[in-house]
Formats: sequence, structure tokens, C-alpha cells
Amino acid sequence: VQIPFLQEAFKDFSIVPVIVSSNSYVLCEKLADALVKIIGKRNDVLVIASSDMSHYHALDLAKEIDKATLALIENNETEELFNFCAYGKGELCGLGAVTTLMLAMKQLNASKIELLRYATSANTAGSDINRVVGYCSVVFSNEINSDKNPIKRGENMLSNEQRKKILEVARQSMTEYLKTGKRPKTTTTDPLFQELRGAFVTIHKNGALRGCIGRIIADKPLVEVIEDMAIQAATQDPRFPVLETKELEDIDLEISVLTPLKEIDDIKKIEVGKHGLLIRKGFFSGLLLPQVATEYGWTKEEFLEHTCLKAGLEPQAWKNGAQIYIFSAEVFGEKGN
Repeated sequence: VQIPFLQEAFKDFSIVPVIVSSNSYVLCEKLADALVKIIGKRNDVLVIASSDMSHYHALDLAKEIDKATLALIENNETEELFNFCAYGKGELCGLGAVTTLMLAMKQLNASKIELLRYATSANTAGSDINRVVGYCSVVFSNEINSDKNPIKRGENMLSNEQRKKILEVARQSMTEYLKTGKRPKTTTTDPLFQELRGAFVTIHKNGALRGCIGRIIADKPLVEVIEDMAIQAATQDPRFPVLETKELEDIDLEISVLTPLKEIDDIKKIEVGKHGLLIRKGFFSGLLLPQVATEYGWTKEEFLEHTCLKAGLEPQAWKNGAQIYIFSAEVFGEKGN
């Protein structure tokens, strides 16, 4: 199941599949010990435990079961998780694999745990809400190496030199494309630019918005996202005509480099000025960057309402079954903001 995703994310890798068919805690401990010995101090090994969560319950019950299961995972309570599922309260079909992963991560000091997303088959496949399967993605990482981990870095993740280079890439890509119709290829040895990141490029002209396009999903190297979004902001924002070369001297660029989306179930987790919002309901979705709420002086509720409107939904849709995601962004521009 995981191989096609790995093939999309990594072009050159080897994989060792391990099937854990016995939910024995002792077996999990022995397997975790073996993994730790093999991995040692290497930093090029990714361990994936694949499992469904709850199976074939009504949506509300599925979420209740999975919320309790995820709480044990996020709190790194391995033995408690194993017993919780072994006695039928949780429903991880890959309990042995998940337990082994958690035990190994503890030995490797990967104690930073982050839930990236929880969903059910009702979200992804539009299936019957009375019979759903739960899914989630959780990342374990090492605090010591968090500066190399794109998922863990939020605000102030970039150096001044990296910001300057990103702005240069955006400006050069936009200029070259408008003048020749060709996209230049950026060459850089900085590993940051190869990290899979989402980003937005915003164009201002004389202080007014002149174009803004972004990519939310982190599935392409940052350097390619910046190149693409700069060109699209200049040529494909449906609110504005294509930018003309004579306007290049009058514009300034602003870049927002995003952290991954995180779904929330409590709006108290939203910090106005720090978090951007994505709201989804059915086929509708809308996103607003963190700086938008600050620029307009919105309250948290107003920020939610305007994001709903951006999605083409009623202002109060965030109260009525819409999915709410937060993210952070490092925002910087040619004017020094």
C-alpha cells in the first residue's frame, strides 16, 4: 500500500517490508530492538508503520474510538496503547507494527510526535457515514535533528540568505517567463530548496494586490514551487490580467513558506496572526494566509467566517460540519517585511 507513495516522494530508495502478524508485546519489543541495532546513528532510514484505525462504525463513533487511540499515540503511551487495542477498545489492525514503531522511536530518542491529519473514508471517498474506516498520519522525529526536519520547522525556519535566494528565484522566474515564455531552471546546493514544501507568491503593485497564487500540498521541492507560483501569480490569477513586463519595476514580491496542514477540532487552537486557515466542506475549500487576519484586524471568528466565504460557503459553515485546518507560514518580502 505504501510503495506507490514512496515512489512518488523518493526517486531512489530501497525498502525492506516487514509483516507483523502476531500482536505480541514481547515480539514487538524484540523487533524494535532489532530495528534500532540496524538503524543505529544513520539518518537516512525512514520507518513506516501502516495500519487502518477503526473499522465500519458510524462516523461519530469511529471518531470517538480513534480520538482515544490517537491520544495514547500522541502521548507516547506504548504499553497503554497496546492493551487498549488488545482488549478491543481501539481497533488498529496493525497494532503490532505501530507498537514496534513506537518502541523503536523511544530508543532512538524520536520523542517529538505530531499528528498531521486524521480522516475517515467519509472524507476521502464519500462513503456511507454509517460505515466508515478511520485513517491518520503521525510523524515521530528527533528533536536534536529538528533543524533538518521540514515538518518540525515553523516560523523563523529560514536564514536571511535563504530568504534572499527565494526572492531572487521568484523574481527571476517571473521576469524570464514574461519576457521569453520560458521558465529558467534554478541551480542551488542548499538542501532546504529540495525539501517538499507548500508556498505562496504574492505580487503587490503600489501597495495593492496584483496577484497571488500558492500551492498548499507539500509534494514538490520548494525551489520548483517558488518558480511555478511566481509565474502563475503573474499570469494565472483569475482576478487580474496577465502582468506586463513594463509593470515589473512597479511591483514587489512577498513569499509565504508553509508548514504542513493540521486538522483541528477546537478553534481555541487557532492563534490569529500565527496561523493561516483552510476550510473544507464537500467539494468546497478556501484558504487564507496568516497575515490576512492581521492586515484586516479580524477576530478569530471573523477569520473563520471570511475563510468560509473564500470557500464559497456560508459564513457560519465552520460551525456546521466543515473541516478546519491550521498552518503556519514564514512571510517575507522584497520590502523587508
